[in-house]
Amino acid sequence: LVGALGYVVMPFDLIPDFGVPFGEMDDLALAVAAVHYFLAWCPVHVVDEHARIVGIRPEHLPGH
Repeated sequence: LVGALGYVVMPFDLIPDFGVPFGEMDDLALAVAAVHYFLAWCPVHVVDEHARIVGIRPEHLPGH
């Protein structure tokens, strides 16, 4: 997650950000992938517990 955040705030991108909306798409894709893999690699019981706390049904999350 830290690496993904670093990429999003870096001034250099694979696709320059001045080409809206395409310049933002690489940032968005990386952020979505980072969250997906973070949730997939976390222990299931931890994800379930936190999902319930924030009101998300765990079966809608990766790895369930």
